[in-house]
Amino acid sequence: RALTEEAMAAQGQWALELLWLIHLNGGLDEALTRRALRHADPHVRLWSARLAVDQGGVSTSLAQTLAEVALEEPNAETRAQLAASARRLPSAQGTPILRLLIQREEDASDRYIPLLLWWAVETHLRQDLEATLGLFEEPTIRRAPLFRTHLVARLMRRFAESGTQADLRVCARLLAACADREEVRLSLEGFQQAFSGRSVANLPPELVRALVDSGAASLELRVRIGDEEAIASARERLLYGGLEESRRIEILGALSAASVREAVPDMLRLATHRGTEPLTRREAIRALSVFDESSIATGLLGALRDADIEGADDAIFRVLSSRSDWAMATLREAETDPALRARVPLELVENFTALGSSRVTALAETLWPPETRRGAGPSLERVEALAAAIDEAQGDPYPGKELFLARCAACHKLFQDGGAIGPDLTYYQRDDTENLVLAILRPSAEVREGFENTLIRTMDGRAINGFLAEQNNQSVALRHVDGATTVVARDTIAHLQVLGRSLMPAGLLDDLEEQAIRDLFAYLRSVQPLNN
Repeated sequence: RALTEEAMAAQGQWALELLWLIHLNGGLDEALTRRALRHADPHVRLWSARLAVDQGGVSTSLAQTLAEVALEEPNAETRAQLAASARRLPSAQGTPILRLLIQREEDASDRYIPLLLWWAVETHLRQDLEATLGLFEEPTIRRAPLFRTHLVARLMRRFAESGTQADLRVCARLLAACADREEVRLSLEGFQQAFSGRSVANLPPELVRALVDSGAASLELRVRIGDEEAIASARERLLYGGLEESRRIEILGALSAASVREAVPDMLRLATHRGTEPLTRREAIRALSVFDESSIATGLLGALRDADIEGADDAIFRVLSSRSDWAMATLREAETDPALRARVPLELVENFTALGSSRVTALAETLWPPETRRGAGPSLERVEALAAAIDEAQGDPYPGKELFLARCAACHKLFQDGGAIGPDLTYYQRDDTENLVLAILRPSAEVREGFENTLIRTMDGRAINGFLAEQNNQSVALRHVDGATTVVARDTIAHLQVLGRSLMPAGLLDDLEEQAIRDLFAYLRSVQPLNN
């Protein structure tokens, strides 16, 4: 009792130590917990909220006190702990705390509290679906800024991703509960994220009706659910609508995801027309990959011969190497045209051999013998000699940075610059020249976990490779060297295999003079960003 009174009167670290001492000796009873939850020191309130649920459930009255604190608590860290504590309670006790925390407008812009609340929401959705859904059908919750900013789209995406008919019917229920068009828009964003790369052919009728009746379904979503009027509008706008490039790319993705075969000529025109913008061209080429019409290979091979179409080689060869008949047509062209053969990126030659066709593999290995391709790499003597040459003289990191941005930054990040296709080099051991040279010259010698080349074969005969960017129960996303991502529905995958090889192309240093290589390595070995 004496410790209790002193703890309630103390502040700071002394109050916390007394609280812990009482807790460890089994004296932190319900009455003391209530007092501690109202303590003047926010750290005492925070730890009281945690210790209250450390043993599991709490009494109804203490759960009510926690909810009252959630309504009144001025300290953000303590509110974050209340969200975590609510997750650990039974739904009947946890959801009233969540209800009050979600309504705290000041937390809509907090970095952590919304995510902690979503973590708790996911737990209670599994524990008591009806009670938790009932919480989100309350008008006061739906009007809360935190709910709209952080939870609406996540809630829809959570049920849309599972793909079960029961969960898809919950999506229809969530759409019906939307209070206005803005909430509908946010919900549909979550739905479209969940269905990226997936077929929407098996949606339950009530969800299709809800999507159409919402009045806010985008043109792309209406295309994907098979709305004939939307498909006709999308095709017309694709070529003649005067669209911004980002919108045209979105429509291309929708027509491809919905497998709208009548749009193939439109896509092929964008892919091969000289006036098409480069990014749109690449997306049109990628969109064509889901179809199997022979006209696609003919058109894309024609585009390769057109000297006025530049910058699309990788995308075209990636698509042409994804199906056996297209691959054979491409290899026959390469057999008779050495210039075309030289344009095929060596890292994509493996796509031809991954198709599983003995005829395609035999011709590919004739044109590009295995010992000349990526994977064999230079000898260790070459690695040691180049490392020694780099250390012979000083390099300049400033031109080295320009080389890094031109040759490496599409995939790798160093300090604040670069992409996320390969490992972040900022935290890589970059002071060992020989290992760094080895990693560049023989990228498959040691592949960091998570960045291995992954091969997918689909039911319709496609072969797709890249590194595994994301996966869930419904789809797998592979990211390619050019930064593009291909999303494949799981129910279309015949085979998935981790190849254990790097996606990094060979020959990155082959055309550089020794001083340029020294400059590049001077930047790669920098211990801090350059002051430009």
